[in-house]
Amino acid sequence: MKEPDITARWIAAGKALAADPTTKVPCPVCGEADLTVKDIPIQGSNKFERVMECPNCHARNVLLMTAPQ
Repeated sequence: MKEPDITARWIAAGKALAADPTTKVPCPVCGEADLTVKDIPIQGSNKFERVMECPNCHARNVLLMTAPQ
């Protein structure tokens, strides 16, 4: 699979999981499992990291997000 294809799939996954972290999104790399989501608050900030990871191939990506007001 070409790298731009994987990048486009990560972008789509990030958009879907930014809107709703409970959405079932297949791994952009292997497609064998749904991504897991873990939010990690950044202390002293209204921001957090949303970590998306595949339990099958362990591909991972992180979004920096602002907590809703």
